[in-house]
Amino acid sequence: MRGAGLLTALAARDGYERASTYGTSMGAYGALAFSRALRVQSILAMSPQFSIDATKVPFERRWRNHAAKLDFASDNLNGGLVPSAKVTLVYDPQNDDAKHVALIDAPGATHVRIPLIGHGTPDYLRSVDLLKRVVLDTVEGKPFRERIPLRPRRNHAYFWVNFGEFAERRGRRSLALDAFRRAHQMEEKSLPYVATLAKKTRALWEV
Repeated sequence: MRGAGLLTALAARDGYERASTYGTSMGAYGALAFSRALRVQSILAMSPQFSIDATKVPFERRWRNHAAKLDFASDNLNGGLVPSAKVTLVYDPQNDDAKHVALIDAPGATHVRIPLIGHGTPDYLRSVDLLKRVVLDTVEGKPFRERIPLRPRRNHAYFWVNFGEFAERRGRRSLALDAFRRAHQMEEKSLPYVATLAKKTRALWEV
């Protein structure tokens, strides 16, 4: 958010006594990094990215194509984070997003951890009817305390993909293959999904 974009946001914010920011992925980055400039009282950051600059997050390889187009001249999330805000961080603790969260300077934040759902935290919260609740709690400055049901994860292909990758990292090849097959059965009409799963399955068979 630079120039005209920031000025527009500031003009909108000036009409209100209180303000909140929220977003997912790099939208969550923006919600955190511009919270000081926007003088917000609360922030909801789902699957937040601390940066996509390889010099700051060498573990992050998902967004390298996007990163190659940026100069990172204003990339300073912690410098733009307002320290007084009530921060809620929603993420998968088994995903690389947890490594981003560890770099965010928000010691008093509420952490909402949903294992093995990957980068799509708002999609899962919506599927269990809790997305609205976490947004409202954030706006009201309250910590989110709802118990998140985990069993419904089994109804989503992305859970089985993440479970498969988790098993693969631990050398559980057979378990990983079973998980990838299950994801494939659930998304057999999605060509990008099928191609990704086929690549993963082939790699495991070649071990």
